[in-house]
Amino acid sequence: MEETLKQVTVSCYYDPEADALYITIGDPSEVEETVEISEGLLACSDKQGRLRGLTILHVTQPNRVKAPEVFLPLQEVTERVIKAFEPFEQIRAIFDEQWVIGKAQQTFAVSISRLPLILQWALLPTTPNPALKALEENLSILRQVKGWEHKVKQLRTGDDRQFWATLAELYLAAHFQRLGATVTEFDPPVWGEKKADFTFAVTVDGSMQKGFVEVHTAIPEDKMPTQKAPIAIEPLECLEDPLKRVLKPLKNKVEQLPQWSELNYLRVFAECVNLYPTEEQLPLVVQRLREMMGWGEESEILQEAFSKGVDAVVLFAINPLFKLLWSIQWYWRPDLRALSQRHPLFRDYPLKKVPSNQNELAEVVLDYIRRGLVTCEEAAEMLRLTPEQVCQLLERE
Repeated sequence: MEETLKQVTVSCYYDPEADALYITIGDPSEVEETVEISEGLLACSDKQGRLRGLTILHVTQPNRVKAPEVFLPLQEVTERVIKAFEPFEQIRAIFDEQWVIGKAQQTFAVSISRLPLILQWALLPTTPNPALKALEENLSILRQVKGWEHKVKQLRTGDDRQFWATLAELYLAAHFQRLGATVTEFDPPVWGEKKADFTFAVTVDGSMQKGFVEVHTAIPEDKMPTQKAPIAIEPLECLEDPLKRVLKPLKNKVEQLPQWSELNYLRVFAECVNLYPTEEQLPLVVQRLREMMGWGEESEILQEAFSKGVDAVVLFAINPLFKLLWSIQWYWRPDLRALSQRHPLFRDYPLKKVPSNQNELAEVVLDYIRRGLVTCEEAAEMLRLTPEQVCQLLERE
């Protein structure tokens, strides 16, 4: 039998004042729901979920046409994420199946770029998943810290800005733990209603030294990984140094610091630069990491921080695919600089150079092996080598 297709009326209208194109399919009175399915693209549907119209915003703006988003069925996303989480006990406990389904259903269709970052990481086509593995290891060494439930709550918000900020705090706290300090509490009150991000205790030359850390995470607006449209990769020579980009918010943050001088703690203010997913900026970061805070406006920021009772300003970079800090640099108040030689926690890492390519990354990982921060097996996994090959690299030195 020959199938007869029902004819559907389609009409278009452009509104120059709104700079919007309206496409109506069938009877517009049947529209029950309108949902944004991509940046500036709205879909209208009827009671049965059939498409009844499209609205395209900002039609005449430049760069309006971009690469399409990737959509997957909800069931496929859920199954893949749950499978990716399966090997990681701490991640499963925080991001359970109900949370995964709830976050995936917040979109009209499951657009990968609109999912929370943790779900995007889970969909990476790599086994073992490097981002999840690094996160799991750092969560595992911090889960007994007082106030841990606050960090879990922050991770579960589904807000990527909050996720990045919490990630920076956790990776720095894990660095403290690995280097012999004890992270004693997350989000402790330290002055009035103001809270630090975490407190720590460490034995230096036989005496206990306590301190608290406040972490500021720089996330430039145009580099947010949750942009609804894909980020176009700019030529390297056109990229602005990301550390320069965060100098203004860092200066503003330091200006807002209270006077801390009356507190009997080491006071550490840390600034985090996140290298993921903008690895194309890494060479520029490398050039500036050891120069930062050296002169000019950077020096003024240091002096203002010290005048408010800050004992050390810390600049560190993380790449969530790597469980260790990519780099950490300490800038001490002049009368406390000797601390950098009295305990490994207060030293710069890596000691040789900040990595900008695979060969230099190997040097850094070998440096971490010698200092007991990673095992030979972990180094082999990071470098995609066999343990025997890593041992050979160590023997060549």
